[in-house]
Parts: sequence; structure tokens; C-alpha cells
Amino acid sequence: MREYTHHKTIKTIVSLALFVSIIVAFNIIQRITNPDQNKLLERMKLEFAKIDQLPNAFTLHESYLAAVGKTSISITYSTPSTDKEIQDYYDGELKRNGWKLVHQEKIYDWFRDLGGKSFVYNKLDLFIDMEYAGDRKGSGWAYGFYLGAKINNPMLK
Repeated sequence: MREYTHHKTIKTIVSLALFVSIIVAFNIIQRITNPDQNKLLERMKLEFAKIDQLPNAFTLHESYLAAVGKTSISITYSTPSTDKEIQDYYDGELKRNGWKLVHQEKIYDWFRDLGGKSFVYNKLDLFIDMEYAGDRKGSGWAYGFYLGAKINNPMLK
């Protein structure tokens, strides 16, 4: 009986050591092959801070994520301004800060065209996807920004 318990203990220790080794190896590989996500997020925050907010808009929701392949900033706003006023204002702001428009498209809500639009801007290895809600009664937001790294956006590869 003592030999069985000893064998079981050794098997448990070996399994635990293997599990810890896999976790450590995974973390080492992550650090070698991927940029530091916190530094990337801080750089994104600095770039985003250069863009002056529309004067009559207020922030509804902010989300900051620092994770491999998913580092991003997402912010939604409300404003009484029209989509055209928002678009003109931010197009000027983004271009003033070195962003270039690379893609635009209509956004559909359950296959309905409610006037929503998406504009994607590019700067170095980053992109901003700016969306306008259009005529979505009760949506609670007017426009939003999603800032991420190009590696996360197949449209920009």
C-alpha cells in the first residue's frame, strides 16, 4: 500500500511540474514574440489624447484593454450634433494629427439602413474605426471610437 501512495505522489508532483513548466514557457514565448501590451495601450492613450473631443459631446462609456492581439480603446459618446457635423469635425481633427482615411462604409442594423457609417483611419501601426449611429432611435449613443493595432484588423494588413 505504501508503494502505491508513493507512486501516486510522484505522479502528482511530475504532473504539477509539467503544468507549471508549460505555463512558464507560454509566458516566456509571449514576452519574446509580442510587444508589451501595457506599453502599446499607453501609446494608444497618448495618440487618442491628441484628438480634441467634439465640444458638445459627452462620454457614455470607456473601455481599455491590454491583452495580446486585443489591446484597444473603445469609447462611445452622445451629442446633439448631426452625423455630418461629427464627421466634418473629426475628419479635420484626425487629419490634423496625421491620421489618413483608408476605408468607409455604411453600417446596417439588422439589414436596415438607418444612416450609420464607419470610417477607418490609419496612422503608423494603429487604426481608428469611428462609427456614427445614424437614426437608431433609443440606441443611446451618437458616435464611437475604436482604437487598435493594425495587426488586429485584417482590413489593414
